[in-house]
Amino acid sequence: MQVNHARKTITLKLVYVGGPESGKTANLEYIQKHAAQAREGAIESIRDSRHQTLLFDFAPFACEKVDGYGVHFQVFTLPGRTEIETPWQLGFNGMDGLVVVIDSRWGAVEDSVRHFESLQQALEAAGVDLTRLPHVLQYNRRDDPDIAPVHYLEFLFNKHRAPHFEASSLAGMGVFETLNKLARLALNQALRGASRKSGGLPDFARIW
Repeated sequence: MQVNHARKTITLKLVYVGGPESGKTANLEYIQKHAAQAREGAIESIRDSRHQTLLFDFAPFACEKVDGYGVHFQVFTLPGRTEIETPWQLGFNGMDGLVVVIDSRWGAVEDSVRHFESLQQALEAAGVDLTRLPHVLQYNRRDDPDIAPVHYLEFLFNKHRAPHFEASSLAGMGVFETLNKLARLALNQALRGASRKSGGLPDFARIW
């Protein structure tokens, strides 16, 4: 979290991670296209020749003021290729919240498990404790006819009992629900950590 008292702004960093083609960038592109708070043309990325994310995708968003402070979110996706270590390290630096995007098709579950294990190792190496970091799981590709049941995915991936959402990032199902939940969790924790009013946001409040 970055707080600028002179400008009365709070900036939070949210990160999406997941295996290749799990739907991370599709989430960000859908949000960018449909969120009223998105800045036109704000998605920035570095891609390789196969149009796969090489460093990260990034887009800034804003929500209503909290205690007179403007709240801004920087939303990143990190590459799914686990051999590219540096972007992961950069992405985890200063992270306020995490979305783990899981390709929930039966044919992708084995690869998703391997990627999730690599993610856990990378988080541990970066000193990130998921028991303390606001995070949610998104079970993506739910529009596919051959998908694993949610209770099985929960058993495989959600040992910390984080909030989870079924989604189709291309169609937009569950996209804003995922982001809104994480943004609320991250903002509430940031406000508590900054020793500001600890009541957080009311249950009915939406960020997007």
